[in-house]
Amino acid sequence: MSDSNHPRLGVSVFLRHKDKVLLVKRGKDPFAGYWSLPGGSVEFGERLREGAARELFEETGLSAQFEPAPAELVELVPEDHAPGRHFVIAVFRASHPQGTLQP
Repeated sequence: MSDSNHPRLGVSVFLRHKDKVLLVKRGKDPFAGYWSLPGGSVEFGERLREGAARELFEETGLSAQFEPAPAELVELVPEDHAPGRHFVIAVFRASHPQGTLQP
């Protein structure tokens, strides 16, 4: 069985600062051009929280303080059950951003 026949594991970051939430405009499929929370795929051997921190930094140049555990698990399953499009995403809450925001 190939990897495309299994759900993909991802992380995203709900970074709130004052009365604002950080969103990024997706540059790659799936959902290119849509706004979303920063995030992406978890690398082999990487802990979920580490992956969330890495993705936040790669996509925005920011670091932040993370809650210890995911706030929510989100499952995206396409209606057509297309291989490689089923995602399970661990959403982390974060606060106190540090660094300079840049795409």
